[in-house]
Amino acid sequence: MHKRSTKTDRSTFGFSRGVAAIAAAFLVAPVPAAAEPLEDAEAMMQREVNPALRYWAAWAEGREQLHAFEEASAAEPFGLDDPDWAPDPRLAGSLDDLACFIELLIEASAGPAGDFGVDYSKGLGLTMPHIRPLIMSARVIRADARRSADDGRIDEAIERIAAIYRMSLQFTDERVLISAFVRVEMDRAASAEAVRLAERHELNAAQRTRLLAAIDRAPAADRLGVRQTLRSEPEIFRSWVLSRFPGESAGRDLARELGGNGLWLSIPIAHMNAQQLTDDMRGYQRYFDRAIELWDRDGAAKSIRLVENEVGGGEFGAVAASLAPSLFRLRVAETGADELRNRARSLLGAAERDPVEDF
Repeated sequence: MHKRSTKTDRSTFGFSRGVAAIAAAFLVAPVPAAAEPLEDAEAMMQREVNPALRYWAAWAEGREQLHAFEEASAAEPFGLDDPDWAPDPRLAGSLDDLACFIELLIEASAGPAGDFGVDYSKGLGLTMPHIRPLIMSARVIRADARRSADDGRIDEAIERIAAIYRMSLQFTDERVLISAFVRVEMDRAASAEAVRLAERHELNAAQRTRLLAAIDRAPAADRLGVRQTLRSEPEIFRSWVLSRFPGESAGRDLARELGGNGLWLSIPIAHMNAQQLTDDMRGYQRYFDRAIELWDRDGAAKSIRLVENEVGGGEFGAVAASLAPSLFRLRVAETGADELRNRARSLLGAAERDPVEDF
């Protein structure tokens, strides 16, 4: 039997910066009208509460145990992408200590779309203190799914894999590339465990159906919000630059914001005024537009890599040459996640499915 910690310290193991602002942004759905049938209290809470609040509560509660897990995973070769990997006794003990934490994460993942209150007006200075604990949470759940499967607890393994899939879908409205990368990686991790489960363990019809339901929870079109992010990221950056750096010294002020050293002050944008920056940033937008145009074509990753070479050569302007992110890496990651998900579906057999409780 595992007892939840009774500690009241709710600071979140190294992720305190920006927590107050995010806490103020937690949203709840409208209260049902009085004429509507009364809901079960737990069902109402699950429907109304922003899942971000549940995640922060889980991270606060599991802070010490997560530290222990990090230390244990650092002390041994930690290779979840190796199908033969299994937790050693120390790491298994750490997972035992995280049992309540894992249950809290599973509960949080069952909620609706969430909002961590990202302040996009901060531009390159925006903080996303939830990203690292989200990554760590998926890692813990995946390790426990692996252990559950190998211990013969198949239903628990499926429950954990489904939770990772749900987590990858809860924050698809976050409009910056780092969040898109994290969503793609979560989806890939869940699919990798689904493939391993299907290849190494015999699943009955109900178990296969439940796992397929988790995989197929979201529509195929822009499942993880990557294309939406590609459309919004350059606009967020453009709005930040134009609002924060006006006048004749706009380029120099931007360069100082980026690094403040002689290297940054020597780049071409450091000599631009606000109007020149505005004109040059059209090239930055064109880079993203070109990537979106290529994104779903055959050989997209290779084509986007060629476009990136043009960016480095200045074909899309000075701002893009200095600051444009690599979209090739994101396309490669998404391709890998898609392939693993399709592999899982193929192994499980997406034929006849019995009605099951929705994941």
